[in-house]
This record gives sequence, C-alpha cells and structure tokens, in this order.
Amino acid sequence: MMNLRNLLSRLYKQYKYYRFTHQAKFKIASTQETIDYIVSHRCSVSRYGDGEFDVAFGVSKYFQKADPKLVSRLNELVNVSEQGYIVCLPLGLLTLKNVRKDTRMHWRSFVRYNGDKILNLLKKSQYFDTWFTRFYMDFEDRSGTDAIVNHLKRIWEGRDVYIIEGETTRFGEGNDFLVNAKSISRILCPSRNAFAKYDEILSVAEEKIPKDENVLVLIALGMTATIMAYDLHKLGYQAIDIGHADIEYSWWKMKAQDRCPVPGKATFEAGAYEGIGDVDDDVYKKQIIAEIK
Repeated sequence: MMNLRNLLSRLYKQYKYYRFTHQAKFKIASTQETIDYIVSHRCSVSRYGDGEFDVAFGVSKYFQKADPKLVSRLNELVNVSEQGYIVCLPLGLLTLKNVRKDTRMHWRSFVRYNGDKILNLLKKSQYFDTWFTRFYMDFEDRSGTDAIVNHLKRIWEGRDVYIIEGETTRFGEGNDFLVNAKSISRILCPSRNAFAKYDEILSVAEEKIPKDENVLVLIALGMTATIMAYDLHKLGYQAIDIGHADIEYSWWKMKAQDRCPVPGKATFEAGAYEGIGDVDDDVYKKQIIAEIK
C-alpha cells in the first residue's frame, strides 16, 4: 500500500510540474546568458529561490521570519522592470534537465504546493537564472563547472568589491574565488533575521561604500539580499544578491559529492549554522569596515 501511495504521489507531482511548465507565460534565461548579461550590462541583480518564494507567501524560515514588510517587498520586486536591474528565478521552475534526482524531487514537490501561487504572482515575461550562483551541487554532469566559474569571476574582475554578509558567511575567505578583485571590504550583519536591521544596514552601506563606477556590492544575506540589491541599485550602486555562490565554489574545489559543512563558514544546507567559531585570518579581519549586531 505504501509503495503504491508513493508511486501515485510521485506521478501527481510530475503531472503538476508538467502542467505548471505548460501554463507558465514567463521564460528564464540560461545560466550562461545570465552571467553574460550581468557582465556586459553591469546590472544589479535580485534572486528568488524556494526560500524567497516561501517568505513571499508568508512562511517563515529558520534564519528569516516572514516579516510583513519583507513579504510585501518580495511580492513587489519580483515584477519590477528597470534599466540596470534584473530579477532571477530558479531555472528548475521550467526545466529539470541535468539535475540530480533529489533536486528533481525537490522542485516537483515545490511546484506541486506553490505552482498556482507562483503563476498568479509573476507578471513579467522574461527573467534570468537564479542558479548562476548554484553552479555545482545540484547537477549530474558537472563537467561545465570550470567554465561557469571562470565566466562568473568576470563579474568582479578588477573591481573594488564590498561584501554585505552574515557574520559567519565569510564569502571568499580562505579560497581564491575573489582573487581577481582589485580590493575587498566587508560589512558584517546578523546571520539570523537580518531584515530586522534592514534600515541600519542600508544606512551603513550608503555611508561606507563610495559611489564609484568601479565599485561592486555583493550581498550574501538571505532574503534580505533580494530586497537590498534593488534598494542599492536605486541609490546608484551595482549590487548583486550573490547567495550561496561561495559555498558552491568551496564544494567544487573540495570535489564534494553531497552537501557537507565548509570549515569556518556557515553552511545552512549541510546543517552547519551554529558554533562556527572565529576566523584566524588577519587579511580577512582588515577587510571588515563595519559590523551591525
């Protein structure tokens, strides 16, 4: 009986996913097209994944409560069309080509429960790919990862990079992901419920980050980053919600086959989020220009 129930559930999820992809009136550019567009247009980027959609639909997550203002803004920004600003959605909403079995199951299940709400929410016809920051772990064939990484690094090549991140995110610390940046500065923020400090973070960012054409702001701060990328864009910066890209890069360098903790960094998807410890790296410490508690 249980095997039959599981089979019927799987078939129903496949049907709901198939129906969703055929009802969808929007397109999502490929990972490569997304990176090329960011490099050539120097645009700001907001990214939506399953977590952003959950919060947009009023569901709190472990590290971010569904604050009413955050819910409202996530619902609003997904449909914004402005020059110099793009919105990304997970490519997995429309295709599951070359993704791992567990990833296929996840997105079919997600669409089963959220597909109708997503179709009602989205008003634009063209989006870009959220997975440009998730280029390794979810895929069966990873032979193209090296090329994607090299293209991704073009975004910050020769730029003065300012990172707004959770206090234990440590984006690019301990590896060579940002080696081709001209300089790196960091603003550290709360790792949980960062949106509660949103106005303070935005104010400190505007105070500390110069408005210079060579400046690039990378934000790794959960759902808060989705909103902040747009607000910094409106203030005249190029700001990119960069998400888990550094963790993906670390997994790739480690040749990890499954999600696992990355030493010294919060790795939420591997259950490593508390008790991360301090960083014994003077270069990293000198990069910190502000801390918001």
